[in-house]
Amino acid sequence: MHHIQTLKKMPDFTHEQWKLVFTAVRNYQINHPQSVPCYEGLYNDLSQILDALYPYAYSETYLDHESKTTDS
Repeated sequence: MHHIQTLKKMPDFTHEQWKLVFTAVRNYQINHPQSVPCYEGLYNDLSQILDALYPYAYSETYLDHESKTTDS
């Protein structure tokens, strides 16, 4: 039986790791076959994921926070 872990916050990835995750999801979204019947729903779901990931991958605020935690 699998234990289900409840996440309380986003993982503590580095800025570069968040960019990799964002890029992987975006590439999947772009390269997914549009002929699949569920494509529109999947595209929209991936867009929501990308919207949530964007601040972690590209936000200056996140970069400021990251530098403060690594400088401490």
